[in-house]
Amino acid sequence: MRHRRDTDGPTPHDWDAAAEQAPPARKPRPGRRRRVSSIKDYLPQEPLRLYNYVFVAIPFVCFIASFIVPKRPLHDLGAGFMTDEHFARRFLQATNATNTTTTPPPATEAVFFEYTIVSRFTPGITIFANIAFVMFCLKQLLHMATAQIDEFPEYRFVKDKFQSREEGQNWNYDFVIVTSIKDEGHKLVDDLQRKNSMRNIVSALENADLETEQYKSRKFDKVFIKIRASRERLEEEADRLNMKFRLDERNVKQRLLDGQPDPLNPDEYDVYPRKNGWTYKGFQMETAITDTEDQCPYAYYEYIYGEYRSNPELQSLYQKYPRTSSMFRSVDRVKLIMSILKCDPNENGAGLVLEKLLKAEIILAAFPLHDRSELQACQAKWLVYWSWPWDQPFVKIKDYFGEKIGLYFVFLGHYTEQAGVAAIIGVIVWLAACLTGGVNSPVIPFFCVVMSVWATVFLETWKRKQSRYAMEWGMVGIEEIEEERPDFLESDLVIDINSPVDGEEIKYFPPNIKARRNLIAWTVILVASTAVMALVIATFFLKAILAVRNNLLNTRHWNCRKNQRQFSGSPKCVKNYGIPRWLGVDMSGEIGNTLVSLAQAAQIFALENVFNELALFLNRYENHATDTEFTDKLTEKVFIFQGINSFFSYIYIAFFKQLQANRAILQPFPGSYGCKGTCMSELNKQLQAIFISKVVLANVKEIMIPHFWWKKDRIQEQRRAELDEMAKQERLDEYAALGEEPPEEEEVVSRDISPAERELELDEYHHMLGTFGDYRDLVLIYGYTVLFVAALPLAPMLALINAYAQIRVDAWNISVVSRRPWPQNAEDIGSWADIIELLSYIAVFTNSIIITYTGEFLTHWNNAHRIITFCFLYHGMVVAKQLAALVIEDVPGDVQIQIDRQEFVEKKLIFCAADDQIEVPNADADDGDAPDVTIFDKDDSVVYLDYPGYENYGKERKQEISDSVRSRKKVMEDEGYSPRAAELTSL
Repeated sequence: MRHRRDTDGPTPHDWDAAAEQAPPARKPRPGRRRRVSSIKDYLPQEPLRLYNYVFVAIPFVCFIASFIVPKRPLHDLGAGFMTDEHFARRFLQATNATNTTTTPPPATEAVFFEYTIVSRFTPGITIFANIAFVMFCLKQLLHMATAQIDEFPEYRFVKDKFQSREEGQNWNYDFVIVTSIKDEGHKLVDDLQRKNSMRNIVSALENADLETEQYKSRKFDKVFIKIRASRERLEEEADRLNMKFRLDERNVKQRLLDGQPDPLNPDEYDVYPRKNGWTYKGFQMETAITDTEDQCPYAYYEYIYGEYRSNPELQSLYQKYPRTSSMFRSVDRVKLIMSILKCDPNENGAGLVLEKLLKAEIILAAFPLHDRSELQACQAKWLVYWSWPWDQPFVKIKDYFGEKIGLYFVFLGHYTEQAGVAAIIGVIVWLAACLTGGVNSPVIPFFCVVMSVWATVFLETWKRKQSRYAMEWGMVGIEEIEEERPDFLESDLVIDINSPVDGEEIKYFPPNIKARRNLIAWTVILVASTAVMALVIATFFLKAILAVRNNLLNTRHWNCRKNQRQFSGSPKCVKNYGIPRWLGVDMSGEIGNTLVSLAQAAQIFALENVFNELALFLNRYENHATDTEFTDKLTEKVFIFQGINSFFSYIYIAFFKQLQANRAILQPFPGSYGCKGTCMSELNKQLQAIFISKVVLANVKEIMIPHFWWKKDRIQEQRRAELDEMAKQERLDEYAALGEEPPEEEEVVSRDISPAERELELDEYHHMLGTFGDYRDLVLIYGYTVLFVAALPLAPMLALINAYAQIRVDAWNISVVSRRPWPQNAEDIGSWADIIELLSYIAVFTNSIIITYTGEFLTHWNNAHRIITFCFLYHGMVVAKQLAALVIEDVPGDVQIQIDRQEFVEKKLIFCAADDQIEVPNADADDGDAPDVTIFDKDDSVVYLDYPGYENYGKERKQEISDSVRSRKKVMEDEGYSPRAAELTSL
């Protein structure tokens, strides 16, 4: 073990030669002291272009315009220009007054301009403006990410025995544990702290054959314990875990071609050669592994994984990576070091449960260290403004961050790819709908059917891709050997018992306690979900009350003042805040609708975090055994919470709002409970509000706010440097004016901050909940896209842009501003696939209801015809989805063939399972043991009782058998064999 107090990585001595050759730093020109800072200093200035402000302004202008531009049906006179006589006639019609003296105005006095066509395009313009805003945010993100990567100083590690390719290892420290420096009078209050003091932690690491290095932080308030393991120690742990590694393709092919002879009998084979033309007992054998029907594009020696065995003859079989000169990638080393840390000391482990130590605040942090050269190779193809979703460096991501994070980005790329197909169809449908009836266009039902089939194709193609990546990454069946969670093992309710199956010691959590906790957790979920539904209904009651003009704005009778007018046949005048009388905008209804829509969006955002914390608390209370089980149950709880919180308001608008308006018993307060215009138009507006809010606010939160603070910090650093330089120059000018030489200043040499200290300042990307939140956001957007796609055909376009931006945002978050997460294995995306499938079936139901009842597609049909249409439509789409799922296999045939090959090769080359004996035709034809093929004239084994001469035949047959037995006994006696003696010998 080596102790270094003040350095981590490169030392000043290592850079002396480079510093001497470097050009001198350019000094800034002296100038006046800068002015006081303003908000402009913190806005994006590189590059400073007019379109930067345009991209920010256009979305908000269009968003506000979408609420102001009137959206009235064609038959409403308020949708155009009106003369005073038109308003008077509308008033008289509403009050049932008769005025014979009033004559209808001539047609030339009524000039109509249809706002309906304009209002149909307004939401689309708003959405495309927000798409431009998202792309602008993405550009700012990549500009910031590039600068942040460049700001990280370059360094190299001091070469030692761990950088020896001759020894089969080429790496440095992979993991770090951070502890705080305690004061001299600090007392350890409990046994856990005394047992896990810094000295004991280092001692445990050394006893586990790990190499450590400790040093103090720059501020001398923390201790960094860096950890690494030698190749021999990693091999020992991999052998204990039976960890799988990829096998070298060339060696696999050669060993299968050569076979494995039987060491006891050179003429026989334990594993016979898999090739044609080899000789066995004088015969030419044809045993090559061939694919004559082109069933599998993979070669039989590709993507083969096998458990690690320490046998010397197997070492050349495992694939070696040039970067590390060994079979261990950086992610493998981190996994094995973490396994050594938690392993029991009796099995040569450290016995440190990091989760428990972090929870008790005994250690401040524990995380893998970044390998900058490997990370930057990944970022070069990842953090780019334009790239196809399938061009992400999936293999590099998997090799650096682990299979779980790699599979998440594979899913995100697949989601973006499939959303692009739906977005193209959605834009075409939206354009057609704008020209043929808006939200009630006849093309909408066909679009719903297409999207229902698309949802199934999306999921089924993902299952195929998921199985392919699981095979190529060696993750097939990995969840079956998963270890138990530390929280589960540390629970007081978990006891050790002997297994009733094999007698081995296992952890036992009593089923009655588990069932009781599950019942309590799901009761809380039911109560919380009911409360959310009640809150959503309450907001709609509020909207109904505010929709009554008398309750929102000051109104007067028909003799209106200057800033008041009549509208929609009302006998009262409505205050319109100076908006021109001819515009025909009902400000009271628009304001009420807008305010409550914003309130519902705020409610959804506010309750998301509350529900996430509640679901996490309930999940921990249930005490699940493995991480996979914990994540799956957490997924179910969060989906129930978030599904009700996010989708219930739209279900209410689409299915129950008009029903409530038609039933007085369902109206506890006086108000306007009906849909404004049509329920389809109101559903369209609600979806626009939440979709735009989610997409825009998410990008503002994840991109623009971090960009603002980053820009602010950079400007402040530049300002401090300029002020220090100007102050120094002013002192020099003062000495020059006095004609004196300035005194020599002592150079203050301070240690640079180490890479581990820099990474400690970054955010934590939780190894389990990090991707969980990302999956949750994607699935919610997917739900908005498929459940109510009839009301907003441009929803797939917004989902596409959101997913495209999320690839870069998540890549920046995980690789630039976060510590390197703990790597984890993953075979699939867990319960999220089941939730996506559930949403696709719910979408069939919701869209069928929207087509037959909510929309105005079947206005003139009676209820019986609508019910029949709903049944045919719903079951037809379900059948189409089932057929698509049946045609598209979850596991492609070529993938299954390669999985079988993996099992076969591992069994033969790693476990040395012998082949069955080869049957050679006619190989022993001359050894006297050839079968008797004599053909008799009749069947002598059967005698019929009524056969003539039966009595004589029976006597003759009995005599033949007796003679045969005596003959055999005589032969045995002549050879000296006694049956009685043989029986006694056997006893």
